[in-house]
Amino acid sequence: MTRSLSLRVHQANRGGRWRLLSFDLFVVLVLVALVSTLTWQQSKPHVQSVLDPELVVFRLHGGEGSEREGRLADGITRALMREVTAATPLRVQLDEAGLTGGIQPGREVNIRVARQSGGTYLDLEYRNHGAGRVMLSQQYQLGQQHVGAALAASSRDLLRALGSEHSEPGQEWPSDEGALVAMMEAYYYINSNQLESQRHGLGLLDRALQDEPDNPLLLAERYLAGMVNLALGGKEEGTPLAESGQRLRGQAEGLNHRVASRVWEALALQALLEGDLSQSRQDLAQAAQHGQSVLYHILSGKLAELEGHAEMAGDAYAEAFLMEASEQTFRLCAHLGFDSHLETLTPYLYHSMTPSEVKLF
Repeated sequence: MTRSLSLRVHQANRGGRWRLLSFDLFVVLVLVALVSTLTWQQSKPHVQSVLDPELVVFRLHGGEGSEREGRLADGITRALMREVTAATPLRVQLDEAGLTGGIQPGREVNIRVARQSGGTYLDLEYRNHGAGRVMLSQQYQLGQQHVGAALAASSRDLLRALGSEHSEPGQEWPSDEGALVAMMEAYYYINSNQLESQRHGLGLLDRALQDEPDNPLLLAERYLAGMVNLALGGKEEGTPLAESGQRLRGQAEGLNHRVASRVWEALALQALLEGDLSQSRQDLAQAAQHGQSVLYHILSGKLAELEGHAEMAGDAYAEAFLMEASEQTFRLCAHLGFDSHLETLTPYLYHSMTPSEVKLF
């Protein structure tokens, strides 16, 4: 009996050892498979974002200057964007909404106002993310008497840093310093969603036109600002739009093809509202030779709608929103000139700005 019990215990122990060995082998195989899988996954490139080397984002940071100097810095920022689009093949984007996504701008321009012992300065920094380097870092004195010099010098330096060394910026700007300051401040106000601010911007442009009544750029800006104000629910203020349009058209007859794109955009909007789609298309083609702005894309969308190209219209509105993702851009796509049904033309844009959907802001 003792021998029988010993034999059974021995067999039981041997069976337990085999079970333990089998379990150990199973664990080892699982670990080997897990390590192999992780190693294979880690060997694949994990791309979180890519850079678009043709896209330049402009960022205006809060600074230490006065409110007026901040408004001037905003105007200079928008003027610099237009100079870049006119002189280079690069696309520009104004970072107001803090957009994030898989495709990031390859170039970045940072602008801020800094107060120092010698006065107030405009800080300009251009960074190339692809190269991982700061390509330009300069300061320009900013104030009532230095706006023209700061704008001209910053434009010239930025264009050279971007590889456009032979461009001469600002040929169409007002030569009178007071008119130029008024136009820079007006840029800040007319890009606001507040009707009161827009009325103030229209008044500044009227004041600038008193100094230079025949300046094509000022006439174009005044006409476009008035039309934007109407599209956003405002009323006609100051100089009648019909008068601004007639004066601009009169000046345009003697213009060469090197005038600012804003002039061609204003003429294109006039022709579009008058029903002359062929002339509007020609004016937009002239504007495109000097860069494609937010307004250019909006007008392209409106023209495509009238010509029956719904898909092209939606793409144009999407391009406008990509350049400047703001409520004003959305409302201009919807209401400039005539009402557009954005829910049908570009559903993603409509839902991004509709309270019932996930908001972009």
